[in-house]
Amino acid sequence: VVGPKLLFNWSSNRVGLGQEDDNLYVYSPNNVLTPLTVSLTADTSITGIPPTVTIPAGYNYVYFNVRGKALGAVQIIASATGYQGDTSAYTVTSPRLVLSGGGTLNNFSLPQGFTVYSADSARYGHISTAPLAVTFTSTNPAVLTVSAGSTIAAGVDYANTPQVTPVGVGFAKVIASAAGLGSDTLNYTVQTPQLNLNFGT
Repeated sequence: VVGPKLLFNWSSNRVGLGQEDDNLYVYSPNNVLTPLTVSLTADTSITGIPPTVTIPAGYNYVYFNVRGKALGAVQIIASATGYQGDTSAYTVTSPRLVLSGGGTLNNFSLPQGFTVYSADSARYGHISTAPLAVTFTSTNPAVLTVSAGSTIAAGVDYANTPQVTPVGVGFAKVIASAAGLGSDTLNYTVQTPQLNLNFGT
């Protein structure tokens, strides 16, 4: 008799070096009557995973984290007594920053925020495992100034505290950089604001 099959909630996934995913789970077809211990195995020099996880009684799933420890690809295997196992792939890529923002601003307007993310090489965001200090520079400070830096806190994948301030008409790029991560760039155009007349009748 073949037992029920365990399943991961992904077939192939990626994470950046120094990042982790916390939305992963292994599940059984039905709720278990007693706690079910599931063993997880992989090359732990590349990915960090718990050696075992437990599906509680009355449930059919349990969440766990995967952490990127070194560049490479692994197979993660789930097994439990009386169950068919499952195998899914994980790749640890070079990490990078990804920016969200940019566009056209009016000169003399108030500072505008933007967001920086920790991401894998394909630009998908992942939780940072440690505080990540990010530095920002403007290619044209006579047009646009930018916050000197920001920190992506451990346990989250973004920071939305940095700001740009338009100070002159023209074009500027904002460049985000951090030690060991690929950089990213935003484009900004600062234009002369339009004055409008409003006459009452």
